[in-house]
Amino acid sequence: MKLAAPSGLRPLDLVTCVHNTITWAQIGEWSDRYEASTHFEVGDEISDTLKTGEEVVFVVVGKDMYHTRDVIFGLKDCLKTKWHMNTTYTNKGGWTVSNMRRYLNEWIFEQLPDDLQIIIKPRVIQNSLDRLWLFSQMEILGNYEFTEKDTDFDAQMPYFKRKSNRVKGLGKDGVATRWWDRSHYVGNTLSFYRIDAGGGCDADAANCSYGVSFGFCV
Repeated sequence: MKLAAPSGLRPLDLVTCVHNTITWAQIGEWSDRYEASTHFEVGDEISDTLKTGEEVVFVVVGKDMYHTRDVIFGLKDCLKTKWHMNTTYTNKGGWTVSNMRRYLNEWIFEQLPDDLQIIIKPRVIQNSLDRLWLFSQMEILGNYEFTEKDTDFDAQMPYFKRKSNRVKGLGKDGVATRWWDRSHYVGNTLSFYRIDAGGGCDADAANCSYGVSFGFCV
């Protein structure tokens, strides 16, 4: 199937089992009609470029989860710039008051292409609305010992059930790196969880700088 970009709209590469052209505006129309998830499969990829010039790939990690017929995208790799959860080694207040949350929803959101910004549907996380967010331990790893006390007790994203999909490069096609998730470590007041370069997990002090791989809903 070949989807032609409507006149004046910016075409994007959509990689599935075949190669298509699509626009964020078209996806937004499907979303408005509550049918976006019927047009995608988990693992589908869209390539785009941030306003900073950084090339990124968004991959479908889940669908039909937080809004009617929604599609959840995540970065296939991390952004090329590492970031911290907080400027000091504290996890007090968790994700909601973290520096990372502000960084994503203020600075990084503004670097997204305008036609993508306008179709993103905010999601409620811990009683707050987020346009961009990190995935939780549960969303990445499913139900196991490290997620038993996770305050974000959500379902695992289908894409992350395969361990190799939890391995992310620093920047598009970069070297495998550690990357943050949003769940704070309940055993102390210092740490958040992160995924290691091999797809497993551990926790580190909140002021450490690791890879950033965010998600969003349409």
